[in-house]
Amino acid sequence: MRPGLRLFAIALLLLVLPAPRCIEAGVMPAAGPCVRTGLTKELRTELPHTGAALAILKHVLARDELWPVGEGQLAAGVRKNIVAILEDPELVIEYSAPLVPEAHLEGKPVAAGQTLNRNRIRVSKFAGKDTYTLARTLLHELVHVEQLRYEGKPEGLTDWLRTVPVIWEKPAYAAEAALPRGPFDTATEKDVPCYDEPPQPPCPEKVKSSKLCPWSPKGASSGPCDPGFCFDGGFNHSLACKQENQNVPNAHPTDLNDLVCNDGFRSQVRDRCSGVLLRCE
Repeated sequence: MRPGLRLFAIALLLLVLPAPRCIEAGVMPAAGPCVRTGLTKELRTELPHTGAALAILKHVLARDELWPVGEGQLAAGVRKNIVAILEDPELVIEYSAPLVPEAHLEGKPVAAGQTLNRNRIRVSKFAGKDTYTLARTLLHELVHVEQLRYEGKPEGLTDWLRTVPVIWEKPAYAAEAALPRGPFDTATEKDVPCYDEPPQPPCPEKVKSSKLCPWSPKGASSGPCDPGFCFDGGFNHSLACKQENQNVPNAHPTDLNDLVCNDGFRSQVRDRCSGVLLRCE
């Protein structure tokens, strides 16, 4: 085939073939990079469709033609902010059991989601059994994260602010109501933008050392412990490895020097590699 005809044939083929999807490469043309929000292991187990819900949600948020325009609607600027939030690995979504025993749930509203702070969202099994319902719950909480990050919503609401929740709740419920269902019902595996967990660097090799805890009597026998932990040796001591740093926010040591969360703080945040307790939330 002559060179000119060969180039013409290639150009014609590119026009006829569908545009390649960028799922494996981690890019969707309409939504930008993949969702990089961190999902806890328990959440991925209890609500395995969370990744797909977030990915489709991000794709939908980036498409202006899917959203109504007008007063009380989710503004394009807010949607842009939420897309940026979904690209931030600092945001973590975790799973939580229902806030009250299930025996007391009949006929009563249940908190499906909760925004703990600008970097953490908590959802329960009531967040949604299907992808669309779960996406609505997540969008509601993401609006609150956007308010915290961009609109000056206080991290800890005062008693006065608690009496006027409409200031912050009305936009979140409006966003839920406006979320189009179509893309969630018609999406196939090939249509879903990728969900890509942020790459984690490998953990360093753990080198055990025999180090007595600061509160153990001098001269007591010790045993090998992982980094960040010390041996609680001595008479009437536990003779086990304990976390060396006992000064942890919102936590306190027991009589056996085990760290537990204070009342009102249910979630333990630990270092991914060492298992050291960093704080309770």
